[in-house]
Amino acid sequence: AKSTVEMRPISPALFTRSVQGGRYVTAVDTEGVLLGPELEGTTRQSHPGDIVLLFGTGFGETDPPRPAGLLVSPARIKRAFTVRIAGLTADTQYGGIVGPGLYQFNVQIPPDLPDGDHQVSIEIEGVTTQPGVLLSVKRQ
Repeated sequence: AKSTVEMRPISPALFTRSVQGGRYVTAVDTEGVLLGPELEGTTRQSHPGDIVLLFGTGFGETDPPRPAGLLVSPARIKRAFTVRIAGLTADTQYGGIVGPGLYQFNVQIPPDLPDGDHQVSIEIEGVTTQPGVLLSVKRQ
């Protein structure tokens, strides 16, 4: 059987994990501690104002360009993008490739965010990462 596949320059997606029916973004703090909901024993919740590292794939070209499939040194994403947490634009310190097909975003959680699970998305050239991805936040 034949199949047709549409080739796109970008097809962004965040890496996620499932926790008790919720889909949470794969995120770590600056110390490398996995962030997640309070109900997980091996993680901690993120806090408003924290810098967190989010991971994904499919964000397209970098500057300088990096060849596909090879070990690479970090390079920033070439196109403009916006990271949103709970609909708020998050301050992004870095967005780029850090390994073959692996993109990292160093993002500050908006300081006024209330406790709870909040939607996370990244938009690049009108294309947004998958819906329903959460980040668990708890004020200190």
